[in-house]
Amino acid sequence: MVRLSFGELERLSKVETILEVTSLILLVIYPVKLGDGQDANKLSLYHCLVADNDTMTWALITMVADRDLSKFRVLKINRCFVSKTFHEKSPAINIIALDAEILGAMSEVIREPVWTLEALNKVIPEPVNTLRKVVIEPVENTGLPFKTVEKISSECIGTTKVDEFFLLKCTVIGIHFDSIVYPACQDGKCSYRVTKDPVLGKWFCNKCKRLWPTPLYFFKFSIDVSDDTGSIRLKCLHKAGKLLIGMAAIDAYKLQRNDQTGLDWRISAVKNKKFLLKCKAKLKKVGDEKCKLISVVLASSRDK
Repeated sequence: MVRLSFGELERLSKVETILEVTSLILLVIYPVKLGDGQDANKLSLYHCLVADNDTMTWALITMVADRDLSKFRVLKINRCFVSKTFHEKSPAINIIALDAEILGAMSEVIREPVWTLEALNKVIPEPVNTLRKVVIEPVENTGLPFKTVEKISSECIGTTKVDEFFLLKCTVIGIHFDSIVYPACQDGKCSYRVTKDPVLGKWFCNKCKRLWPTPLYFFKFSIDVSDDTGSIRLKCLHKAGKLLIGMAAIDAYKLQRNDQTGLDWRISAVKNKKFLLKCKAKLKKVGDEKCKLISVVLASSRDK
């Protein structure tokens, strides 16, 4: 048997092997019970985020059913088998806990009544503390109407020349992008994509016709969201992307270059989360045609 930190465990378990590991203490976040076994041991299977002071990642945990993981918990695993697996086509760590005990609810351990990102920063110094803190702005209901996915279509929202704003309660079911961030013009009024001149080594904006020593970085991706009435695809740029992913675009760019796996975990953590979104719908001209564009302006998590 070997004694490993969870960060070492996460890296080693990417190979096609099974490890027998002792002495793990994990924070269990957003646990979802997938089912109970039929044998005499009465095992339960959970899908959740797990973390320690080194890494945060998705995991499938199999353990004795009388160990309740229905809430955020600190789980001490004295002995387990670990391997690489997938859950709904996403990579995950498979942990079969042979000997485990629950140290208490998360709020009891960190002595705070509500699990917050600030509390997470206190418990998990890496990699969260290396990233710029993102201030999550609440989506205030300032008289904007609530819409369902069905009403967005039936009421022909976004088919006039006037920008229309509304609120949408939904769950993120998919994220789409070629590159989640792009290099942009440093002119605050432009945000056009820039390209690096191979001779001058500077970044050129074809819209402003200016050269910049370094670019800014902005988010650009789309999300599929759903509610009880249907699903729809929304565009996310700049501020909305920062609020959804939970980090600044420059930090996402650095992860993209140096730790793609870490970025993949941050992105996958958005899926299946519930949000209250402030959206803007408008007509956009693409070539000679006009199409409806619905984008996210602000986002606030509803997972409490």
